[in-house]
Amino acid sequence: MKNKSMAFAFVLMATIAGLAGAQQGGSDALPTLSWSGPWSQSGENRFVSNAIGHGGETWQMLTINAPAGGRLWVTLTASSEADFDFGIASALNGARSASEYQIRVSGAESETLLYDLPPGSHVIHFGYAKDNSVNSRNDRVTVEVEVSAPGVSVAPTLSWSGPWSRSGENRFVSDAIGHDQETWQTLTINAPAGGRIWVTLTASSEDHYDFGVATALNGSISDYWDDFRMEVSGTESETVLYIVPPGTHAIHFGYLKDGSVSAGNDQVIVEVSAHAIDASPAPATLSWYGPWLQSAENRYVSNRVGHDEETWQILVINAPEGSRVRVTLTASSEEYFDFGVATRLNGARSDSLGDYQMEVSGTESRSLVYDVPPGTHAIHFGYLKDGSLSQGNDQVIVEAVVE
Repeated sequence: MKNKSMAFAFVLMATIAGLAGAQQGGSDALPTLSWSGPWSQSGENRFVSNAIGHGGETWQMLTINAPAGGRLWVTLTASSEADFDFGIASALNGARSASEYQIRVSGAESETLLYDLPPGSHVIHFGYAKDNSVNSRNDRVTVEVEVSAPGVSVAPTLSWSGPWSRSGENRFVSDAIGHDQETWQTLTINAPAGGRIWVTLTASSEDHYDFGVATALNGSISDYWDDFRMEVSGTESETVLYIVPPGTHAIHFGYLKDGSVSAGNDQVIVEVSAHAIDASPAPATLSWYGPWLQSAENRYVSNRVGHDEETWQILVINAPEGSRVRVTLTASSEEYFDFGVATRLNGARSDSLGDYQMEVSGTESRSLVYDVPPGTHAIHFGYLKDGSLSQGNDQVIVEAVVE
């Protein structure tokens, strides 16, 4: 009887262990990927667009089977005519469209995006779309994809190399250089579970001639301006979010001077913070202050002002774990004379149009994504009129969406 009881206990324990193992294996199962389309495979999950003519498009489809959900890391890299021929990635389960997309790259741009995958089957469409003239670079786009299980949350670790001076834990100031010289600092990122890297680059230099720059993730040092992910000059400051897939990666930061004149502190400052990928990050919240009229949630219309006057509305973004906020600014005004403007993140109001992140006039409408690091931040929106004439509705409209 004793032997039978022990045998039963062993069977029961083995059964429970087997069920637990099956359950654990199911929850950790990685998504599987399959591809369809005319693009050429150049790695396990790396594809290069096929050749197309002017005015044409080409598409490749990725099908994802994620029974337990997961994370999909997509890196899209262009080699094309800058600002005219584009590589495109749709939203998860989004339509194939050259005008509606999750990522768009051009020139030598490279961008990485994380797609959070709910359990089930999903698709993403990748495209390359050309305008009607000019071929540049390799005239193509490359997509590379990695998968990881859901729920892994480990912050990346950072290490630095180069001659710049440390002025904080992950804050560095470029060293002194002469005219026609450049100086570089390298950030190495160890991200076993991927992560988010927030980079703020701030210049104090001769405006339009001496620049602080940052490469794309794993990008190379280059002499071509459109090869950089970030560029700042004068007193500009810019913040960008780098989505980092699992592995080891690098970003290069530079300060580049032309042949004459030094202004400001003649330097660039880089500040970086690293964060884990949270499966369910706290959403950013938006608050508005000012005299503009609300016409929908997070949509405001400027109030009436007279000639040579201006009016302002402030958006305050509370982003405990960082966020991305897409802003659309639409004018209805006297073209070239009355402007709707948006400052940089945490930027100041200015009398110079060149100091703004966005400017619209006439019937222009522009959209821009602000990468918002963790914390509380502000953007100022203005409508600025000259001394004569009113046209259109004599107003600007701003709309903000948390992505």
